[in-house]
Amino acid sequence: MLRMCLAFVGSCAAVLLGGMACQAAEPIHPSLLRYPAATIQWTSPTAVVIGSSFRPDEPTVFEEIDAATGQRRPIDPPPVVEQPRKPRGRPGDSESAAPLPEAAASLAGPPRWSPDGSHVVVWEVSPAQEHPVHLVESAPDDRVEPRLQTLDYLKPGDRIEQRWPRLFTKDGAEIPISRELFPNPWSIDRLRWADDGSFFTVLYNQRGHQLLRLVAIDTATGAARTVVEEASETFVDYAHKTWMHWLSDAELVWMSERDGFNHLFLVDVASGSLRQLTEGPWMVREVQRVDDDARELTLSVLGINAGEDPYHTHVVRLSIDSGELVRLTEGNGSHELEWSPDRRWYVDSYARVDLPPVHELRKADDGSLVCELGR
Repeated sequence: MLRMCLAFVGSCAAVLLGGMACQAAEPIHPSLLRYPAATIQWTSPTAVVIGSSFRPDEPTVFEEIDAATGQRRPIDPPPVVEQPRKPRGRPGDSESAAPLPEAAASLAGPPRWSPDGSHVVVWEVSPAQEHPVHLVESAPDDRVEPRLQTLDYLKPGDRIEQRWPRLFTKDGAEIPISRELFPNPWSIDRLRWADDGSFFTVLYNQRGHQLLRLVAIDTATGAARTVVEEASETFVDYAHKTWMHWLSDAELVWMSERDGFNHLFLVDVASGSLRQLTEGPWMVREVQRVDDDARELTLSVLGINAGEDPYHTHVVRLSIDSGELVRLTEGNGSHELEWSPDRRWYVDSYARVDLPPVHELRKADDGSLVCELGR
């Protein structure tokens, strides 16, 4: 039978949190027998609201749980709290309203100015060829005779649209860029300027998807060099496993399958050297969050628990500097976390095909269990 504890049944003195013991729980109320679907909402840094019902056709019952003590109290339905949106982009990464030099104005945009406004990157575009394909609509709805339809459809080996960066000073002088490191692009994108404007980087995906290369281009000379690249005789999964995060102009975190599993590496931008951050016979599924100040990553991972279904999603926290990996989830199942506003606590909800959802309140610093909220 599905049941929920009011904090702990009997005494919770064995669970200590910051020197404070959870107080003894009251008897389980009948309303705490839950229909598996539950809503979870943090209303303050230390208060989480759980809403659920015994049956899907009955009204939802809401309770507020104090994360520090585990105490519960019934409440009215809380208002929906919208999470603030973080601003996107960084200096030098957005378009500018500054007028383009005459020599650059005829090229394609969007223009990307350096942070100090001294240089601008625009794009030379080579158009795709035409490849008409003819189809016969044998029985159109509006006429007896067949209708010939023609559409433009590129085939393997046809010339596709390609773009290359062109670099200009604000006075209109062009600084030639060698294309030796990106000769045949499927795409060139993710342009990023260094904070001091001394170089910019682009991500080059070679046609055929067997080479993915991050290229740095010197602003003064136009010289191009490889920062990091992925090469495969078969296929580089550019659509699902291309991820990078710049920690500074000197280093970035890069996702790669070069050791047979999808893992993360720390890249020294100047030298191109790599240090592996995660490793083992499991894989990083997603980077949920990067804490730049603490230099920590919150990751969704697969296959990290031996003997468990490798498709179950678990969550870990990784220190970039020390490599310490903190397990934030334990139960055998796929996990989703709902964080408190200050990220000191979280609700871990997990389930399997043969296990209804289980909800646990845990501490963020070490992933330890405070109490089970319900199942």
